[in-house]
Amino acid sequence: MDEYYEEVKNDGKFSTQISLLQDYVRSTLSTATKLQLSFTPSHLVLSHVLSAVQLSSELGMWRLYRFGVVVLAEVMLSMEAVPLSQKAIHEIESVWSQLIASGDYEALARGALVMAKGYIDLSLDSGSTTEHDLANDHLLQAFTYAKLLESRSLVMEITSLLALLSELRISGGFSDSAYISGSKKSRDGMVAAYEKAQKGIDEAFSKGDMIARDVAEVVKWVGVRVAEGWK
Repeated sequence: MDEYYEEVKNDGKFSTQISLLQDYVRSTLSTATKLQLSFTPSHLVLSHVLSAVQLSSELGMWRLYRFGVVVLAEVMLSMEAVPLSQKAIHEIESVWSQLIASGDYEALARGALVMAKGYIDLSLDSGSTTEHDLANDHLLQAFTYAKLLESRSLVMEITSLLALLSELRISGGFSDSAYISGSKKSRDGMVAAYEKAQKGIDEAFSKGDMIARDVAEVVKWVGVRVAEGWK
């Protein structure tokens, strides 16, 4: 086995094979992300992600593996009728310290956003202020990394959620939250940040269009329990 490894390595084929496998994993994760954005059923996306995560782990492609775990957690959150929020959070926590060390802003922003969405889902189900505040904490983390990444789409998603959490507190929910005192200022600031990011993409959107978009995105992000939480 060792002799074969050296032979393949020395004739240059090993490097080529690894490069092709890396490209395959990247392509698979990219495809999975695109499928999620096109509202493809999560169970159809899951097989792509699991394949990429398993292969990257077996070959020691740790940067791709960590990114794959983030995508896997995103898919878990979108599974219909399956409560996987806590599992998705644990998946991100398992690689979080390595993500920070890697400086991968996209993985960090998306990973923090997964944890935030997971805690939003849990807090709306349980009414736990601790989970609500953890959601806010992780959204602020995600916001920082999204700005470093200069990703308008992530900034829009994160600021909308931060504004909505602030509005929940203003409306009387989670009244003992650590964030309660600055809720109105936070909401207004996040709405302004959202509008700024939105205008950077398309000046043609009206404010009414943005409000409609917010509602649709909230339902997509955190499921039916968000809508129930506003009643």
